Amino acid sequence: MPVARQSRFHGIPGMGTRSEGSFGAAFLSQINPPLCSLLNDDSLTKEIIMSADTVAPELFEFLDATHREIQQQIVQLHSLVDAIESSGLNAATRTQARGVLDYFNGEARQHHLDEEKHIFPALLGSQDAEIVQTAERLTQDHGWLEENWIQIAPSLEAATNGNLWFDPVELRHALEVFEALYLDHILLEESIAYPAARQRLAAHNTHGMGREMARRRYRADSASSPAA
Repeated sequence: MPVARQSRFHGIPGMGTRSEGSFGAAFLSQINPPLCSLLNDDSLTKEIIMSADTVAPELFEFLDATHREIQQQIVQLHSLVDAIESSGLNAATRTQARGVLDYFNGEARQHHLDEEKHIFPALLGSQDAEIVQTAERLTQDHGWLEENWIQIAPSLEAATNGNLWFDPVELRHALEVFEALYLDHILLEESIAYPAARQRLAAHNTHGMGREMARRRYRADSASSPAA
C-alpha cells in the first residue's frame, strides 16, 4: 500500500497555469559551452566560468518552475486515471501514460537531486533548529515520495504496453496519497526552505550548481538514449 502522511496544508496559492516545459531548457541553455563539453571540467576557461555566473539568479526560478511542472504532471495523471476508468486503454491513454511515467522517472528525480545536492546542505548548516529540521524532513519526504511512486509506476508501465492488469481504483488511491505528500512537500519548500536557502547562498558563488545540474541531466539523457 502507498505510504500516507497527513497533509498540514490545503493547497498551494498562485499555482501556475501556463506550460513551463521549456523553462528548464532555457535555464540550462544559459550555461555555455554546450552540455557535451561540460563533461570535461579541465576544458572550462575563465570566460566560461564567468558566463555561468549568470545562471545563479535564475536558480530558484528554475526550481519553482519545476514545482509547477510536477503539479501539471499530477493533473495529467488524474486525467489519465479518469480516462482509463471510463474508456479503458487506447492509443491516446497509452501515450499519456508514457509521458507521465517518463517525467517522474526522469526530471522529477533530477529535481530531488538538485535539492539534495545544492539546497538542503545549505540549510543543514544553519544555526536555526527549525531550518535544520525542515531540511531533514524534506530529505525524508523524498524517500516517501519515491516509495509512493514505486507503487504507481508499474501500473503506468503496464498502461503504456496496453496491459490493464491493474485496478484503476487502487491506482487512484495511490495517486491521491502521492499528490497530498507532494503538495505538502512543495509548499514547505517554497514557504520556508527556498527563502532560507536564498539567504544562505546569497554570499556564495553558485555558478557551479547550474553546471552540475546540466551535466547530470546530460549524462542521464545519454544513458537512457538508445545507441545509434
